[in-house]
Amino acid sequence: MFSRKKDYKSHFEKGVALFNERRYSEMISELNEAIDANGESAEAYFYKGKALEELKNYGAALNAYTTTAKLDRV
Repeated sequence: MFSRKKDYKSHFEKGVALFNERRYSEMISELNEAIDANGESAEAYFYKGKALEELKNYGAALNAYTTTAKLDRV
């Protein structure tokens, strides 16, 4: 379990760094890895939605934001 948390944190932090560099496609790949390690992370889905929105993939962004809202209620 510890390894998955470490994987999550590593991929999430790398994804956020890529967002700040406006490297959105790479960011989405990192966040997908983070989500694979921790599918309950509303924060990862939120940032994924932001990247998808920047790429003008509004339908997928809405799905990510919807998942964020569902997870954030828990």
